Amino acid sequence: METTQVALETAVAISLDAVANMDGAALSAPAPADVDAVTAENKSTPQAVPAPAAVSFSSITTSDTVSDEVLNRNATSLADSINEQLTTWAGVINGVVADGGSDAAAQVTEFNNKIELLRSAVNAAMNDIRTANVSQNSDISTAVNARLSTVAGNLTSLQTAIESVDGKIVALDSVYGTDADIAGKVATINAQLETMNASDLDIAGLLGNTTVELDSLIRIQKQEVTVSAGTGVFDFNFDAQGIGAFDTVADYTVAMEIIGNAQVGGYITNKSAAGFQIILRSQGVHFVPQPHDGATTPVTVAVTVAHAPRAASQVSV
Repeated sequence: METTQVALETAVAISLDAVANMDGAALSAPAPADVDAVTAENKSTPQAVPAPAAVSFSSITTSDTVSDEVLNRNATSLADSINEQLTTWAGVINGVVADGGSDAAAQVTEFNNKIELLRSAVNAAMNDIRTANVSQNSDISTAVNARLSTVAGNLTSLQTAIESVDGKIVALDSVYGTDADIAGKVATINAQLETMNASDLDIAGLLGNTTVELDSLIRIQKQEVTVSAGTGVFDFNFDAQGIGAFDTVADYTVAMEIIGNAQVGGYITNKSAAGFQIILRSQGVHFVPQPHDGATTPVTVAVTVAHAPRAASQVSV
């Protein structure tokens, strides 16, 4: 039979690219301009009411002839003068009031204009933020995609290396798995056993006794599992954990230890030949222990399974 030669001494080199860290400073951040100060102008003009003009009256002289007109002249002229000044003063006051109303309307218009200016400035700033957010999201997706591309390249390199190693293993089987080679090795081993049998020491017997002693030892297998269910329950399946199912539930014993969380306790239930359940409860937290929420706080549990030696068919590969 023709044998394929494989250069097993040649190591499979794997070169992985480092995934660069994302730099937040490289991402564009929203930076809208500050809204300028808005100042409302005073549109009111101070109004002043002038003092009324002096009131006058017509005097009576000693040379005037006594009559009703003469006797009433002072009072009549004084009344006319007072009425004239009051009429003038009332007109001035009405003008001041009218100007005040006009100033108030102008001031309201000024306030409304400034509020509208401020609203427009705020809307423009918000629009700047929206535009910058779009740009920032684009920068983030570009940075993430660049790193995913590096990760994908590394996975391809690993796949290539694994396929190369797998090819060497297959080739190794073809080199050392031939009937002639196996027969030669078996003959060599048999010759060595014959030599030992012919010696003074019962080496074969010693090896047999050692094998029996080793087979009688209890096997201990340890696993660490993470309980992340909201109910605090974990189904420990022997096949899924690579231990292999037992014939009966009496074929093994199991113990567990909570790692790193003193406020959680647990126990084992529903034992079967295929596995068991781990149930976690609060410890020292509630008056009555409650189911632990593993979805919020996952808990690591160290599991120890002890059993007698089993046949090879019982062990999962």
